[in-house]
Amino acid sequence: MDTRMTMDGKAVASDDGGALVMVESPLGAQPFALHSLSADGATGRLAASLVSGVPVSVLFGADRRVPARIRWVRPPMLGIGFDAPLAADLLAVYARTCTVRAARHRMARVVSVSSGGSADSAVIRNMSRGGMMIETALPLALGQLVDIAMDSDAPLAGQVRWARNGRVGIELIAAAAIQSRAAIG
Repeated sequence: MDTRMTMDGKAVASDDGGALVMVESPLGAQPFALHSLSADGATGRLAASLVSGVPVSVLFGADRRVPARIRWVRPPMLGIGFDAPLAADLLAVYARTCTVRAARHRMARVVSVSSGGSADSAVIRNMSRGGMMIETALPLALGQLVDIAMDSDAPLAGQVRWARNGRVGIELIAAAAIQSRAAIG
């Protein structure tokens, strides 16, 4: 299968369903199978062995080079952070072939998380329109319902989408509620 975006701006799907672009690194250019994409970065599969912090360029088609850096590596997956927000037109092109994620806003905000009668403090590390990633000592499991108390307003209700080493991904049940708060600013 072709590994690039076509010249007319359409994304080409990879064998595993994601869009395929190229990543240039000190090891040369390699196909990168996009799984998710946001204005801030991308996740996907890359055959080359890279480590966190390595500067790379993501090539979207023949003429769109986006400077970036490797954020994390969990073979065969890795996360890439763009040096500047990705253009909306590129997000629109790739929305058909991979998951386009809402922009994450980094923060370090202490909140309270509760679930099933247990409560503990947590730190929100990043937040988007539809969810957040928190760090907490409270043992939370996939699918578990949680309440996040951020201030004197009613807590935000969410559901655990992933949990690993004290970090937990929470999908907000009422995502619109977050837009009315100054939490993302």
